[in-house]
Amino acid sequence: MLRVWGGGVYESDLFYELADELGIMVWQDLMFACAPYPIDPEFLLSVDVEVEQQVRRLQHHPSIAIWAGNNEIELLLTYFFKDQRLKDDYYELFVKHIMTRVDREDSTRPFVTSSPSNGLKDEAFNYSSPQPMDPRWGDIHWYDYGSSLWDWKVYKSAKFVSEYGFLSYPSLESLSEALPDSDLTYPVGPGVRHRNRLRLGMNGTTIIQDSIAKYFKLPAHGGVDRINDLIYLSQIFQAMAIKTETEFYRRNREVDPKTGEGYTMGALYWQLNDIWQAPTWASIEYG
Repeated sequence: MLRVWGGGVYESDLFYELADELGIMVWQDLMFACAPYPIDPEFLLSVDVEVEQQVRRLQHHPSIAIWAGNNEIELLLTYFFKDQRLKDDYYELFVKHIMTRVDREDSTRPFVTSSPSNGLKDEAFNYSSPQPMDPRWGDIHWYDYGSSLWDWKVYKSAKFVSEYGFLSYPSLESLSEALPDSDLTYPVGPGVRHRNRLRLGMNGTTIIQDSIAKYFKLPAHGGVDRINDLIYLSQIFQAMAIKTETEFYRRNREVDPKTGEGYTMGALYWQLNDIWQAPTWASIEYG
């Protein structure tokens, strides 16, 4: 399965035709992500048209497995944007408008208002769950930037994990297309640090280095050769962390009778391909 993320674009007809041909299921987000949205009449009308057009365009493709209204907005409303007005606006846009139109155009597939969410149980919370990351229901996004990620015991048991992963640097060849040699040093130069977009009070450069240091000796200070060493170690760390987590989810088929956790039926790591030359979660670099 591939997920078309709500912070990106609707893919081309060719993408879905190839997915059909190759038997690749598609988790299809609508193009809303990571922020509150307005509900003025002009915007709602535009959204209505967009959703109707895109669902009509795509719903005949057998590769489409599920529709998701947005990426992480319910999560943000729970933990960051707690204003009741924003929750009311969210319900107006994603339930009254988007969900209604998706159901009308394609009632044959499941629809979740947001990812992560409690799935069908979200309706009981008026689509604003107090715990959208509850591992007993729906899907979760799971990131951990402080633990020993080669140890499977740190990972969370859930029904479906629709995002997980860790950052690494792209190749030196990729970075050198965007940055001068003066930035390609270790310790990491300001240009490379600026391109690390892990935020929310976290320092992505430090997180990568601290994670590597749990298993390897960090490079000596120096120029291009030393940052190339860091790049290589970051990619090994990322690969082993994703391997460990993926294997845990594949094994995790039992249900804990005390907590209801377990019975993992799917996992989608974040992310497959990149959009620029930068340290990101991607496994296929830009260019």
